[in-house]
Amino acid sequence: MAEYTLSRSLSPTMVSEYQRKLIPRDILVKSLHDYCRYLDQATEENIIENQ
Repeated sequence: MAEYTLSRSLSPTMVSEYQRKLIPRDILVKSLHDYCRYLDQATEENIIENQ
């Protein structure tokens, strides 16, 4: 969907450059998972310190 939307407003060269710079999905999923795990740990540590 993003490609179609961009292709209507940008030249094909700009669309292909945009697609080339996207982060691969598997890396993005892993990074998001790691960040969520970090937030869970930080929240848990904060709860323990405040008790």
